[in-house]
Amino acid sequence: RLLLRDKPVGARLEFVERFRSKVPATVIEYVLNWILSDAPQNNAALYQLGRLYAAQERWQNAFDILGRVRPRIPQWLTAQRIRAEAAVRLNDIEGAVAVLARARSNFPKNRELFVALTHVLLFSKDFVRLRSESLLAHSRWPDYAYPAYVMAVAIGEIEGADDGLKAMESVLKKHPHDPEVLNYVAYAWVEKGTRLKKAERMLRRALRQRPKNSAIIDSL
Repeated sequence: RLLLRDKPVGARLEFVERFRSKVPATVIEYVLNWILSDAPQNNAALYQLGRLYAAQERWQNAFDILGRVRPRIPQWLTAQRIRAEAAVRLNDIEGAVAVLARARSNFPKNRELFVALTHVLLFSKDFVRLRSESLLAHSRWPDYAYPAYVMAVAIGEIEGADDGLKAMESVLKKHPHDPEVLNYVAYAWVEKGTRLKKAERMLRRALRQRPKNSAIIDSL
């Protein structure tokens, strides 16, 4: 504190940026809280402190502090994704959905927010809402494979495996090279004992694109 005693907030933030990986996290936390005691609405400090709490798995602290970040910095979307993860870790699924819904209302065309929302809905097994959100996203991005993929996943969970496979086979016709789609259809064929040679070829194509994907490796 003596080193930074007479320094303005900007200089203290610069210290955090320069020495974040070189000094103990307790020092960075102290400096960030010091900044916020002088400038409670400093977005950069709020964001950095929220990231620090998340890295330390202090999820309630991360959720609370990131909730004070205003949508005025480039990192705001990342802050919302971290905050949603914090809510999930706190078993507050509705809180996570609300965070992402608010973020998407500000940035409706952002694909990363849609993907983050689907992860929460998959985790919570809210397949009805997953299908609804995916249908909207598919109408917005008709050439983007992921909304169609998760919509087919939701159909499989709601209406049964056969309907899910039928939906995913339709997705495969439009996106024949998508690794997740290839894996889903091939695995389903193997489970049914049909088209086994073609299923193996599809899985190997998928694995070439995602060589470390454990789901594809398990399917093989």
